[in-house]
Amino acid sequence: MANVEAVKTVAARHGIPLYLDACRFAENAWLIREREPGYAGWTPKRIAQKMFSLAEGRPIEDPRGLAPVVAPTVASGSLLRRLAAAAGVRCVTTLTGFKWIARAAGPEDRLIYGYEEAIGYAVRPQLVADKDGISAGLLVIELANTAAQAGRSLLDLLDDLALTHGLHLTGQRAIHAQGPDGLARLAQALERIRKAPPQRLMGQRVTVTDLRRGDRGEVDLAGGHGERSPGRPLPAADVLIWQVGSDARVVLRPSGTEPKLKVYLEVIHPVAARSDLVATRSAATFRLQRLATEVVSELDIDAPPDAAVSPRPCHCSGVIRHDQRHRLPDQGRIGPDDRSHPAQT
Repeated sequence: MANVEAVKTVAARHGIPLYLDACRFAENAWLIREREPGYAGWTPKRIAQKMFSLAEGRPIEDPRGLAPVVAPTVASGSLLRRLAAAAGVRCVTTLTGFKWIARAAGPEDRLIYGYEEAIGYAVRPQLVADKDGISAGLLVIELANTAAQAGRSLLDLLDDLALTHGLHLTGQRAIHAQGPDGLARLAQALERIRKAPPQRLMGQRVTVTDLRRGDRGEVDLAGGHGERSPGRPLPAADVLIWQVGSDARVVLRPSGTEPKLKVYLEVIHPVAARSDLVATRSAATFRLQRLATEVVSELDIDAPPDAAVSPRPCHCSGVIRHDQRHRLPDQGRIGPDDRSHPAQT
């Protein structure tokens, strides 16, 4: 156990995710109990849980030889893409809605995890190919229990993610249609901004992806780099994506169920050390608010937006676990220095 803890310390210091080859975890747990001081009264299961809590995950293999796939949507945060890249798992972006997420995998791969911005998770797609809050809740309880047995909390795991992959903070504004011509004015504003998008936001260059043009499945959501879905491009959709530099982005789309324009925002901040987390959250919150203000100004719509952007951690992120199940932690925490939850909206 001491070796695993030492490797974890070095890996975290350099921002490197730790993945375990778990094929001999049971034997190792038994040897730790028998030979390592301090673990004589522990069960092998408890020892294994502590080992797994120190790692970001383990490689996934499928007995049928199908490659694993995870699926966020165009409106989701980008943390899942970073986690997938670190784990060597393919990430396929879909349009919003579980009718798209559930079909993200092709004939040669299998969907192991999907989620959308509206806090919906598919954690057992082979059993429930849809939003499944019951299974997601049970996995979170199990994850919390495993962490507690190792003397850690869910917040500690979230901090680990921030240290390894950067603090991902997301927010949303909704601009509602007002009056009988409200929808028409929203549509006109979106067309105007589509033809003349901003060149810069927060002083950074803006790169535009317009899904209505059918950009062959390329979406600039992963750190400024395009992501493709070979053979399965995204259908044309009324969605605009603005990549702001390499560490922020904006997604605009009309709501499919309500008379309003949705604006999704994300900023990403690296975290050098655990002691920097509070200051980093504060800086990220400020940038997210600034980004929201500038985007609303660019839209120039005579309609009241929601009262304020609600900063929230990127709540995607399925970290691949030792038992081929998936963690569902939110990324980071907003608040001054009390690690409190923002409202989840």
